[in-house]
Amino acid sequence: MAVSFECPTCGKKLKAPESAIGKSLACPGCEAQVSCPEPIYEVEVVGTGDVNGSAADAHSGAPVVVNDRRPCPMCGEMILATAIKCRYCDEVFDQGLSKTHRLKSTRYHREEAKLDIEHFALAILCTGGALLLATYWMVRGDPRGLSLVKLAVYVIISVLLLYVAIGLLIALIQLIGTR
Repeated sequence: MAVSFECPTCGKKLKAPESAIGKSLACPGCEAQVSCPEPIYEVEVVGTGDVNGSAADAHSGAPVVVNDRRPCPMCGEMILATAIKCRYCDEVFDQGLSKTHRLKSTRYHREEAKLDIEHFALAILCTGGALLLATYWMVRGDPRGLSLVKLAVYVIISVLLLYVAIGLLIALIQLIGTR
């Protein structure tokens, strides 16, 4: 499917294949470099019917065209005024759907769970405080909470292994010294 857009310099209507989205192209009218935009997809408006789906709007088959747009309260992108979910940031505006949407999206990206250097220092110097902070983050749903718990457990295991190694070394020295 071709993407239609206008050249911002000369106003000429242009068409480009979907493979050109995000790429810079030369306008045939003025030869200015134009970036091919992503096409705007309209959100389907869902009727408010009963559970069996007997809403008149849902089964009418006619597309509902709404030109009224509003900014998304979370990301500021322009979305349909009747949208129940932002297509840019995936924020759900319907309270009934937002709970199920949150339950479905419990996996986080690795970038969201990265810890800063002060969190590493906290886990090494004050493991108990790190575990309290991690518990607070996990209750709030912050993905860094699990990362901090893992780090604190690694620190605890490392310290215990260090104590065991030092104890074995002292026992070995005493055993050799008694001979």
